[in-house]
Amino acid sequence: MIISFYSYKGGVGRTQLCANVAAYLSIYKNKKVLLWDWDFEAPGLHVYYNKKNEEIESKGTIELLDIYVRIMRSKNNVQESDLPYLSKDYFTTLIPETTECGRVDLLPAGNYSGNFAQKVNNFNWQEFYELLDGVNYIELLKKQLNDFDYDYVFIDSRTGISDYSGICNIQLPELTILMMTPNEQNFAGCSRIAKQIIESDYVKNKYRNPWIMPILSRLDLNNKTYPEWIKRFTTNFSYLLPNIDTKIDTEFITEIFEDIYLNQTLLEYNTAISTGENKLFVNANTPIIKVSFERKFVNIAQFIENLNESYSLNIYNQIDSETWLNYACNANKQKQTRKEIIAYANAGDYKKANELGGTASSWFEEGNNFMMKNDQIKSIECYLKAIKIKPDFQEALFNLGNAYYFINDIINAIEYLKKALEILPTNISTLLNLGIMYSKNEENINAIECFQKIIELESNNVSALNNIGFAFIKLGEIAKAENYLLKSIDLGNKFRGNMNVGHVYFCQGNKEMAFEKYKMSFSNSKTKESFFVDYDDDFKYLEKNSITKKDYDFMKDRLIEYSTLK
Repeated sequence: MIISFYSYKGGVGRTQLCANVAAYLSIYKNKKVLLWDWDFEAPGLHVYYNKKNEEIESKGTIELLDIYVRIMRSKNNVQESDLPYLSKDYFTTLIPETTECGRVDLLPAGNYSGNFAQKVNNFNWQEFYELLDGVNYIELLKKQLNDFDYDYVFIDSRTGISDYSGICNIQLPELTILMMTPNEQNFAGCSRIAKQIIESDYVKNKYRNPWIMPILSRLDLNNKTYPEWIKRFTTNFSYLLPNIDTKIDTEFITEIFEDIYLNQTLLEYNTAISTGENKLFVNANTPIIKVSFERKFVNIAQFIENLNESYSLNIYNQIDSETWLNYACNANKQKQTRKEIIAYANAGDYKKANELGGTASSWFEEGNNFMMKNDQIKSIECYLKAIKIKPDFQEALFNLGNAYYFINDIINAIEYLKKALEILPTNISTLLNLGIMYSKNEENINAIECFQKIIELESNNVSALNNIGFAFIKLGEIAKAENYLLKSIDLGNKFRGNMNVGHVYFCQGNKEMAFEKYKMSFSNSKTKESFFVDYDDDFKYLEKNSITKKDYDFMKDRLIEYSTLK
């Protein structure tokens, strides 16, 4: 995952955050991190790892780009193989890898000895991007970075609005971290960058997500203007939160941003580290105090990990029932009924939420509660209210179909299961239950279509194999039934599989083989009674296949005799 750390002005702690999050992930989480220094005017990541300029002996980004420019200027027909590639020769190790620790490497802005400043000043970014196809070369570098074994690439971007800010903030990263201190220039500058990212063609064309994490730093909690800056930061940047945690209800963005997100990420002013280049994480054996400045760095690192692993900050999952009930109480005082309903629903008090009008999810959950109590009538009422609010609520449609089945209303069961299937056409559970409903309604061709789709998606689905086999028996297509049923037996369907294969052999006139399969089915039945209930119930389908009641009862007598010997 490539992450850019950006600040509009210097002195906000951007490089400090970048260097320390990398150190934490390496030392405590065993991650491999590449630090990429794009701050050409004031490169400094290496200083946090006690490296001096003269100790950075490798070439860096500016040399790489210079080589690219020379090649593009000198050739008319440049092939990809002609271009300079990133290699480990460009990297300097800052934290070496061990069995107990990851690794931190540095891709420096350049080789800081000699004429580094001159190279930076002479580089023509407009020519690189607009005339020499620089945009595609950056894409190539991005691809190469992903081919290395790094878990994360952290870009320390330069301040302000530079010629190459679009590279660092839009094109390269999957996530942009915007750092700012509480002043007008920082807020305005970071707001402008956030807007540029979101409105860029790169985001609109879905080359990257609009993932932006705003971080407020160096706010003095003892300053009387502290609450004002918190409010302004929330007003200006809380709208970014749902992009990185899609579960967040838009009605509660302000509360969640202040109470959860900001509480965990605010880097308040700390005199102990306000001077010098401080690396806060050195040894994994050093415990990190829960309430500490270091903990904020850890929280930010964990949010990055969450985004990388589950595409969400997972803030929503941190909000407990008590917090939601407080939100409900506040909403009630402000006469904001919609927010009150949502808060009660999220607190798990579905009954209270529904008394106020409810949400689709609160009616769904209360329906589930009634289903658990076997009160299908009330569960149906709840599910109907849920889909009235949200007609494409697949889970509610599915459960509603099942509830109708439990009260033996097969027609309505089929109707709602079909609607659920329209929303998720490849859902195995919906296909299976709908197939069973069709089968019970003697719509065996429709049933077979459902079971066949399941088998196409999941060839070893035992229930589908057994049910399609039985459906073919009901249609009198005995030969088609046999292979499906035998396969289901091989996969563990010993009770119904053997009984149904017994039916196949019976229909084919092979009574002794049928008897053997029935014995196997009996041996795998839960009880003697359950076996004979199923056996008796199946006759109505088998008599269509020229099996007489006399022959079927005679077979039953043999099975009863066998069961007494067992």
